[in-house]
Amino acid sequence: MSKKRSVSTALLDEPAKRAPFRDREMTWINSHAEELATHRGKWVVVEGAQILASDPAYQAARDEAVRAGVDCPLIFFVPDDKADGFMGL
Repeated sequence: MSKKRSVSTALLDEPAKRAPFRDREMTWINSHAEELATHRGKWVVVEGAQILASDPAYQAARDEAVRAGVDCPLIFFVPDDKADGFMGL
């Protein structure tokens, strides 16, 4: 059992060797506020540098992303006005 601990500890101590999770999507979201404003009041799915789905119903937006082959879609709500947004995976 001590061997497993040393292996898992070593893995935790290693720096990540891949791009940060969803970095490309977050960069796109932060630089496309004007485009996202056209989706106010909807759940939006962003994959890479594009919008895959947009729908007032969360499940409908998610289903469309899954049909497009995305296993774990990045889905967030674009608020109608000054309300807070919400993001979920």
